[in-house]
Amino acid sequence: MKFFWNKYLVFLLSFFQPMIINIGGEVSPSFLFILFSSPFWIQELKFKHDRILQYFAILFGLLLAVQFVWIPFAHTTLFIQIKGIMVTVSGLTYFVYFYLVMRKNPKVVKWIVLGEFLASFVFMNVLVEREGSEFGFWKFQLMPRLVISVILVFLWFVKFYWIQKIAPFLLIGIGILGLATGARSTGLVALITGMLTLSLQQKEYFQIKNVKTYLIISIVLLYIAYAFIYVPNVLNGTIQAGNTEQLKRTDNPYNPLNLLKLGRTDAIIPFVAFADKPITGWGYFTRDPNFKYRKLQIKEMSSIEEMASMHIEIGRHYNIPGHSVWGYYSCSYGIIAFVTIFLIIIRTWQYAYRSFNQQNCWLLYRNFLLVDFTWNVIFSPMAHFKTLPMSIAIILVLSTLRNRQIWSRKEKLYNDSANVIR
Repeated sequence: MKFFWNKYLVFLLSFFQPMIINIGGEVSPSFLFILFSSPFWIQELKFKHDRILQYFAILFGLLLAVQFVWIPFAHTTLFIQIKGIMVTVSGLTYFVYFYLVMRKNPKVVKWIVLGEFLASFVFMNVLVEREGSEFGFWKFQLMPRLVISVILVFLWFVKFYWIQKIAPFLLIGIGILGLATGARSTGLVALITGMLTLSLQQKEYFQIKNVKTYLIISIVLLYIAYAFIYVPNVLNGTIQAGNTEQLKRTDNPYNPLNLLKLGRTDAIIPFVAFADKPITGWGYFTRDPNFKYRKLQIKEMSSIEEMASMHIEIGRHYNIPGHSVWGYYSCSYGIIAFVTIFLIIIRTWQYAYRSFNQQNCWLLYRNFLLVDFTWNVIFSPMAHFKTLPMSIAIILVLSTLRNRQIWSRKEKLYNDSANVIR
């Protein structure tokens, strides 16, 4: 059974995960392998003795139940409904497999990241092709590679004390670079990860009970940097890159919510659609009623060129638009899906929060996955949920893992790595 958590197998699965095979729907060869090999490894999960696994399995089961119940009432074909169900099936499959892998061999995590990093050079990001510009390549390829390279070096040299101190500063620097050049999503994830890790490392100053106070201070400092450094430099032309033009089109550029409203309109729309039909939702990939939500999306656009483009797209896209995992599940399947995804987010954060006092070698990577997962579940398309639970599984195990601190004499205080789950 050790074959299934062997570092080389995990590396290959991570490497080929972005590869797409079209068999009526887009699936990954890694997903197919994990799914069809599940009878051989699933008994290793010890489901009856693992409360964490039981809790999340119930949540995934609720999502699937709602999706199946919706089928008779759907306004789209059975094939489309099955595609929506397969998003959840894929997420559940990745979750249970990588939960098992991390329980059995947490050190394999560096091979997962190595596979992801090398895959970015082989399998082209579809967003780069769609963007079709140097900025698109910078935003969707180079910036993520810079961030993941820091994470990769961190994990491979984690036994050295110096990497623990340098890595947070590198992420903060990359984050600032991303924000200054218009790659806001990747930059913000890197910046928050670096700042959070740096704060938690200051054990003599940082107390977990005061985390709310620190959070408020951090938000105030970030806003000061935004309002007094970033906005003025964008408005006077000092910072000119990619989607910084969006800032100039907002009614009040000093209100970051206006930028969020303009730059992430497609993530807000599904929540609006959910609010209009909260009990049952509209159904997966349902036609936009009288183009109501696409027109609302167009209305929020300030650029004449974008508005003209969106008017043309109305004739081509009939489904309710949405660019949020949480939002589109809620929009599609109603209040039960909304609450279920909310519980997944909250429970993941609860376990991660409890681990903030564990100053072990996984601290930075835990924080990165936590911030990245939160960003993606709110601002990425529903299709991201095919693999996003893989991050949830790693967060849960590393957050409940009493890992031995390689560089500290305190390692005798920790339990053996076999007791990784409380």
